[in-house]
Amino acid sequence: MPANVLSNRDTNAQMKSASPQKKAEKPEAKSLDAHRQELASRLKENDKTQQYVSPSDSIQSPATQKLSAFRNKQITKKSKPQTLFKSTSSKKIESAKGTAMFADIPKTDQGANDGEVNAKPYQQSLKDEIADLERRLQDAKSRLILEDEPADSSQSTSDAALHALLLLADSALPLGSFAFSSGLESYLAHHKPSPPSASQLPSFHVFLRLSLSTLASTALPYVLAGYRSPADIETLDNDFDASTPCTVARRASIAQGRALLAVWERSYRTQYSPTATNVADDDSSPTRGSAAAEALTSFSAALRKSDLINAHLAPLWGLVTCVLDVPLRDAAYLFLFSHARTVVSAAVRASVMGPYQAQAELASTELQDRIRGLVEEGWERKVEDAGQSVPVMDLWVGRHEKLYSRIFNS
Repeated sequence: MPANVLSNRDTNAQMKSASPQKKAEKPEAKSLDAHRQELASRLKENDKTQQYVSPSDSIQSPATQKLSAFRNKQITKKSKPQTLFKSTSSKKIESAKGTAMFADIPKTDQGANDGEVNAKPYQQSLKDEIADLERRLQDAKSRLILEDEPADSSQSTSDAALHALLLLADSALPLGSFAFSSGLESYLAHHKPSPPSASQLPSFHVFLRLSLSTLASTALPYVLAGYRSPADIETLDNDFDASTPCTVARRASIAQGRALLAVWERSYRTQYSPTATNVADDDSSPTRGSAAAEALTSFSAALRKSDLINAHLAPLWGLVTCVLDVPLRDAAYLFLFSHARTVVSAAVRASVMGPYQAQAELASTELQDRIRGLVEEGWERKVEDAGQSVPVMDLWVGRHEKLYSRIFNS
């Protein structure tokens, strides 16, 4: 470097040009091909990336170690790999005995190797599964035989059962159900037609359909349970009372249930023997009638002594029809039909329709199909699955006692 680089210099003086030697030292510009070759070499170097190995890759859980050991054992055997999912038919299960699937690896002992498999628990589970399948097959065959029987033999009722069925279907049966509208009066008051002169018949059809659905989902399971389990009448009555939040519906059910119990004690008790004969139904047995009569007698005695028993209509209807030898399907059908008849009668008194039109509604095939469908739908439903299918129905029934003027009881 020159010594006078920091000395004062005239601003008008020209700077010396660089020497030819310095110009020769500058690198020449590379061509486009050279740049392409350099880029290709760098791309090749980037492709050779090193794989990173984490220290935690060698850490495995006990379950992962067992699965890895079993996989290595199967690989070393050079055998055909096992499928994860297999068919559970009885023939294939019998042929697959002694072999272990990947998903059904039994647990090994603590001191044994990870790859050893204990076949005894696995074979025992297969035997239990086969026994369960055979039991279910026998149940399905028995149900199929019952369905294939002629309708005349399965639906035939004795003269006594038919007579009892006619007694319960009589409109003169003093249950007091015609004093209640089952929420129809409140529904019509809250759903008035836009022209005041319009007919309320369409609204009635909607209410009847919803009311039958509500009764089938809430009360029908207790009717079936009261018929099938007469000894549990007090428990069923208590559960039905706890699952009825609407005060008006609860009051009407208790009033009609106690009326049915009074009809039994004052009218039917002396006419029907405690040892009832067997009825032609799949849920009946030779001792069911006598057990139902004893349960009904003890329940009536407990009702007079205790204030904690309510006597709701639904479980008592199933119990009384069991004592009277009425087939269960007929009892369930009559329970829903009686409710429909009560609602239709309330519509007549509320001037929604005339008496002839009411009889046409009760005799219609639409109502018959509707009731049969509800009975079939709730035939296997348990009381634990009972629940309100139309929640707004409780509001319509509960609002009845808030009406300014009404013609039915609350």
